[in-house]
Amino acid sequence: MPELGYIDPNAEQRKADFERIPDGWYPAQLIEADVVATKDGTGQRLPYKVEIIEGKYAGRKVNMINGMNIVNRSAEAQRIGQSELRQLSEACGYAWPLPANANSDIFLFKPLEVRLGAQKDKPQYNEVKAFRRYGSAQAGTAQQGQPQQQVQPQPQPQPTYQPQQQPQPHQQAQAAAAGGSSRPWR
Repeated sequence: MPELGYIDPNAEQRKADFERIPDGWYPAQLIEADVVATKDGTGQRLPYKVEIIEGKYAGRKVNMINGMNIVNRSAEAQRIGQSELRQLSEACGYAWPLPANANSDIFLFKPLEVRLGAQKDKPQYNEVKAFRRYGSAQAGTAQQGQPQQQVQPQPQPQPTYQPQQQPQPHQQAQAAAAGGSSRPWR
């Protein structure tokens, strides 16, 4: 069995900070996210952990163990999960729908804002209720006791890929005759 190593007899006792964060919008980032199988093995869900990155509650984490139902036998659960995933994607600056080869790592350490509220079953704990783009409104107003109204993220224009036009063979020959290079990469 491995030894613990040095034990500091003067170490401070850690203060437990388990008070629920007041309801409201907070600047945050996802620090963990992974696609896992549902309990019955027939679907997929995305559990994640959020960390508050600014203000009085900076460093506090909210662990969403159940996460989002991405694929589920229940059409309603899947519809809700896909709606949450879309909101997260847009809050992180990604166009919807995501490409088929996207993975959960694309959401990590991207600044965004989360709306926290009480869990339904355990109101002493927080859960993430919504996502929006970072800086879309003043976050953390719950610190003054006034939660903000949820604002749906607006789709952002996405850059489109524009392939460069390659010179045609007759243009290359003209350029070479005029003293230019016939190679398109020069």
